[in-house]
Amino acid sequence: MKTMECLKFYYALANKNIEIDKDFNIEAVSESHQKVMKLLEGNGSKIYGIDTGYGSNVKDEKEKANWMQDQKHLLNYLRVGVGEFLPEKVVRRALRIQALKLSQGFSGVSPKAYRKLWELSKAKELPKVPKYGSLGASGDLIPMAHAVAPIFEEMDPEGPRDVICMVNTNSMMCSYAIELYRKIQELVEGCIEFIGQASIAMDANMQHFNPEGFAMNPQKEPIGICHAIREERNKFLNTYDMEEGEETQSCVQEKYSLRCAPHILGQICQNLKYVKTQIENEVKQISDNPIILKNGKPWHGGHFYAIGIATSADLLKDACMRVCELMDRVVLNMMDEETSKGLKNNLELKNK
Repeated sequence: MKTMECLKFYYALANKNIEIDKDFNIEAVSESHQKVMKLLEGNGSKIYGIDTGYGSNVKDEKEKANWMQDQKHLLNYLRVGVGEFLPEKVVRRALRIQALKLSQGFSGVSPKAYRKLWELSKAKELPKVPKYGSLGASGDLIPMAHAVAPIFEEMDPEGPRDVICMVNTNSMMCSYAIELYRKIQELVEGCIEFIGQASIAMDANMQHFNPEGFAMNPQKEPIGICHAIREERNKFLNTYDMEEGEETQSCVQEKYSLRCAPHILGQICQNLKYVKTQIENEVKQISDNPIILKNGKPWHGGHFYAIGIATSADLLKDACMRVCELMDRVVLNMMDEETSKGLKNNLELKNK
């Protein structure tokens, strides 16, 4: 039983055994790098991180000729994360998401650093990345600095954007969001299974899970939830050789926790569809500043802001809370003999 699409492709990027082409779209990467190197020769408008400092130090002027040392200093400056380490699969997925972003040819990364990024993502052991340190609105600066550090232990930067284009991104947030999305998806599906079984235990009025009752509503997710609950109920009955009784009106209205389950879970599934779209958009977009346009000019924007990931995180947290609350209320009703419709108080076993 599946009620939602999962982010299968992006979730699978955490698998270290998948085949990776380190030369994927290398032509676009090389072309973008050449444009950046040409910008070093000109006297045009200032470029963030090349002619200027970073963040609030953007007012400080720098010499273009010092770009290699500046990149090394930036990486060391950012490796100050704290707290427990992120799961390895989150880090591996983030490295590959970042490689896919750079492959689009708008960041000016050197081909060698790009290839090293793909190679690092396949390594048996990945660097330890502390969980805390960055502000999402400024990109995943600190966790990504820890994640890509091994690249620049093997090589010097070959361009003025090799380091900054790998850290000024939202790849780690995207990877973490994908992991959380999958967990919430499993939680929702487990809740549907639980509601189906609880409806048997409490002899629930199954009219509450009649899809026809939702046919006139513009939101169609509750219809799918009704079908899923009934499917889980029938699966449980068949597993234990139990017979389905008639759908009587023994109780006109069940407690909210059972009666409103399609409404609650339907809304959660609708929100998760939005979350899935937002995560996919954030993964696919160029999350860098500046980006190098096709005409060779830099464009200073805010693609790394990751507002879609922030909103998604709020909705995932809300989904977790509501699913747990729903199951908690059902369990409480099952344990109270005044509301359990025949079950023993506190679910005590009946005497044989």
